[in-house]
Amino acid sequence: MRFAPLLVVGSLCLTLFGCPQEACGPKNCDGCCDVMGACRYGTGSSACGIAGAQCTPCTAKEQCTQGACVAAPTGGGHATGGGTATGGGTATGGGTATGGGTQTSDPTVLPASATMAENDSLELNAQLSGTPPDPTVNFEVVSGGGSIVSSGPTSATYFSSSANASVVIRATANYLSALSTLVNITIDPNVTPFVVAPSATSSNAYVLSPGDSQTFTAFQPALSSGTATAVGLTGVTFVPWPLVSSYSVNPTFAPASNITRLYVRENASNQWSSTAVQVGSTTQPSVTITPDVSTVAVNGVVQLTANVSTGGTVTWSTNLSGLGGSITQSGTYTAPSTPGIYVVGATVQGSTDRYALATIIVQ
Repeated sequence: MRFAPLLVVGSLCLTLFGCPQEACGPKNCDGCCDVMGACRYGTGSSACGIAGAQCTPCTAKEQCTQGACVAAPTGGGHATGGGTATGGGTATGGGTATGGGTQTSDPTVLPASATMAENDSLELNAQLSGTPPDPTVNFEVVSGGGSIVSSGPTSATYFSSSANASVVIRATANYLSALSTLVNITIDPNVTPFVVAPSATSSNAYVLSPGDSQTFTAFQPALSSGTATAVGLTGVTFVPWPLVSSYSVNPTFAPASNITRLYVRENASNQWSSTAVQVGSTTQPSVTITPDVSTVAVNGVVQLTANVSTGGTVTWSTNLSGLGGSITQSGTYTAPSTPGIYVVGATVQGSTDRYALATIIVQ
């Protein structure tokens, strides 16, 4: 599993001040550097990274979490940077199912419209009403550029470009092309993407045990005394997927077993972001790291402690393929010689999705 940081959700040099002309790297980019040497936000699944590292594209089964591609919970897809929309799509048509099933309407899509940043990604989900013979929904870019990649039978990820201000995407029922819904996206170079993550970086963040609840927060980048941090957004709406009867301003959820993703809409800008969630069938161990945020000098040392609720042991690891420092299996972390913001992960042994993350600020 590859780990990455929660406290840094974007490239501040890109969004706030403009990147310097010198080569993209840890000194001038809080996000990641693409193949053209440009500083990117580092929060989108098409370009994931942090602390000036090379951008990494996440697969359809991963989500960009804290600057690294992490395996998403089963059935969840992957988290995206900015953008999504208001409510679901429309259900204006009819259509008779062929080969069995009941009559359905046009696909309901989340988002139905969106504002998103340039060179970012956005997770789309669709559902058909009734009991169609084939629930699959296909997505295509009708106009405006960018690209779209299927991430499941009823989901896709749209990757925006920097050249277009208006994009139209069509979601079409696979079994009957007459059933379709248009999604309208506005590309705005002035908006800053945000991410959705648990308020506490514990391992029951995305996979909950039956009866558990989890509090989520929308984070956006901020700069304080030259250090990249993150601030929680206010004025947001929480939308579980599949859609429920009403939206909520309550960030704490005890989701039903069929909920696979949690969307958050920033009401003022109409940007949305989302994260995969899953309810497990059995009680799962949780793990926390103390301290979860540390500041250390270059080549400095900090002792971290992992606590597993069931008394198990953990495997320690660092992000950025070894460039993010090193850690012993007793939790002793040694910082690299390059300043930046890095992440340490503690995974419960015998598990792949029960982990905690700690952010290390090296300066």
